[in-house]
Amino acid sequence: MKSAFTVAFFVVGNLIGSGFFIVPSLLAPIGGSLLYSWAITCSMAIIFALVFGRLYTLFPKVSVISDYFKNDKFKRIIAIVYWLSCVIGNTGVLIVLVASCNTKININILAGIFMLLLTVGNAFVKYSTIERSEAILSLSKFGILIILPIIFCLIQPDFFTMPEFKGTSSQVALLGISSIWAFLGIETAGLFGSGESARKGLLYGVIASSLLYICLSLFLVGCVEEQLLQSSNVPFALLAKKFLGPGSEKYISFLIAFTCFGSLYGWIAATGKMSLFFAKSGSFGKSFLKKTRSDISSYGLWISSLISFACFVAVSNMQIKEQFEFVANVCVYLSLALYGMCSLICFKNSKKNFDKITSVLAIVSVVASFAVSMVMLAIVCMTFFITWCYVKLFIKKA
Repeated sequence: MKSAFTVAFFVVGNLIGSGFFIVPSLLAPIGGSLLYSWAITCSMAIIFALVFGRLYTLFPKVSVISDYFKNDKFKRIIAIVYWLSCVIGNTGVLIVLVASCNTKININILAGIFMLLLTVGNAFVKYSTIERSEAILSLSKFGILIILPIIFCLIQPDFFTMPEFKGTSSQVALLGISSIWAFLGIETAGLFGSGESARKGLLYGVIASSLLYICLSLFLVGCVEEQLLQSSNVPFALLAKKFLGPGSEKYISFLIAFTCFGSLYGWIAATGKMSLFFAKSGSFGKSFLKKTRSDISSYGLWISSLISFACFVAVSNMQIKEQFEFVANVCVYLSLALYGMCSLICFKNSKKNFDKITSVLAIVSVVASFAVSMVMLAIVCMTFFITWCYVKLFIKKA
């Protein structure tokens, strides 16, 4: 069994992905008020971490989120919605990957090339190799997000100025909810450990990630001019240019693209693997049981990649940040709906008052998030309705 600190390392590596490389640009208009936005985001993430941590101890044998629910039809709906949220999330990673490349190649063609390479790679590379490569790529994330800022501070310690606190309360709240994107995937901590080690490791990992996000966002906004940040698709490249001079931003953009490439590689594999689990539990059809050489669902792998690419093409006429923000918001609110349902399961099955209070706080957080954005509530309700119709008409028990 892995220790709590080992699980925490994997959790941090799993959480720190493409989203954080572009989120500072979205937070730039509110300046120092990003502290309030991150306070909302991180508080919600810690509450959800406590909820899922308790679920790991209550249901130690559960491998996918849908298995927390007993009703077969409802379990299928949860499985498909969760799978869709992950597929849409892959589109968000793809958007940041393409933006980081900064080439003259048509973005749809470039996105198609990346998805084809990653999907074919996942079809033939062993899953254990994928896991090892993800561990190596996690180290590159730490290098970009921790080592580089430390070097910059040593080079020019007086470049940082505390940004002005700006923005309306509604703007701060909306950005705080949108930034939950940076924590999506906390429910997968059970894949890295089980029971008490998974519970503690998840909490440690979320707290460590929260501190990292807050400090680095503030550092970036305090070092780079607001107008430059808002107009940039790769804010960390601007940081490199300011401290290391013109030309250095190309190398940072390459590192970010490399990291996003590896992150998308892992998430495509996870989505395919997830399809196999859902097929085995009867939530997906028998056709999803067909495996690739890498021991993941062949149908799940190719269908999820095609949907992710189709979503990218559908929003390709928008600006990069608008693409990312729209896709991230859809993914965030779908995930929040599922997190709220899992919180309800935790409330029903927990006997400790602390767990019940935590579950109630999680449910209140989800309801408040949807109250802030009624448009996203409508989108999520429509998604669940369409999924229910799909389950009723097409999905058969394996």
